[in-house]
Amino acid sequence: MNGRQLLGSLQLPVVTIGGVLTIVGVWGLTMMSAGGGVAAGFAAILILVTV
Repeated sequence: MNGRQLLGSLQLPVVTIGGVLTIVGVWGLTMMSAGGGVAAGFAAILILVTV
């Protein structure tokens, strides 16, 4: 197995993990309460940067 085949076989798991992380991040932002204060705002910014 050469490098191109190895990298090609890793594409689907990487895309799946990225998709799951995106869905969880967006869901977390939508479920976050609006009146959470500074800590909730900071957490929302971190989630947005991560996603």
